[in-house]
Amino acid sequence: MADTTEEFNFPINIPFEEEVQWSTLVTKYESGKEQRRKKWSQPKRVYTVNLRGRSKTVSTQVWDFYNSRSGAFDTFYFVNPNENSVTSERFGTGNGSSTIFNLVNSPLPSGAITVTAAGVPKTETTDYTINRSTGAITFVSAPTNGDALLATYDFARIVRFAESNLSRELFNYQLYNIGVKLAQVL
Repeated sequence: MADTTEEFNFPINIPFEEEVQWSTLVTKYESGKEQRRKKWSQPKRVYTVNLRGRSKTVSTQVWDFYNSRSGAFDTFYFVNPNENSVTSERFGTGNGSSTIFNLVNSPLPSGAITVTAAGVPKTETTDYTINRSTGAITFVSAPTNGDALLATYDFARIVRFAESNLSRELFNYQLYNIGVKLAQVL
C-alpha cells in the first residue's frame, strides 16, 4: 500500500452516509448459549459520498483523483465534517522527564493545532514538534510534573475507494446519484 497524505478535498453533500462495521466471531452452542469474540479494537467506517449538483469540472477532478489513486489501491485522507474536530483533549500529564505524548486521533491533516501545558500555549517547532501521521507530540523540554497537556485539532481518517473497476459513466452515475464509497483503512 502506498502511503499518501493527499486529502479528499471535494465539496461533498451533507448529510452523507456513514456505516460502521465491526468484526465479531459468534459461536452458537446446542444449548442456545453463544460465545462472542471481538476481532477489531475499533470499527471500520465506510462513507458513501455524492456530489449531486456539482459541475462537470468537479466531476472530472474527482475522476482524475480516483485514477491517480489507482482505484482502491492507494489511500488518502478523508475529513468527516461530523467528527473531525477535537477541543481541549487531555493527552497527557507532565512528569518532568517524558517528552513524547500521543494524541488520541490521527492522522492530522494540514491545519492549525493548539497545544497547552498547564494552560500556557506552546509554539510548534519552538516548544514541540508533531508527527501528523501518528499524532505523536515531542516536547523540546519535558513538561513539568503535574502539568495538564491539552490539544485542540482536526483529524482525518485514512480511506481508499471501495471499488477498483468503474467506467467513467458508472463512476459519474454513482457520484451524482448513489454515491461513491470510501472504505476506512485501519
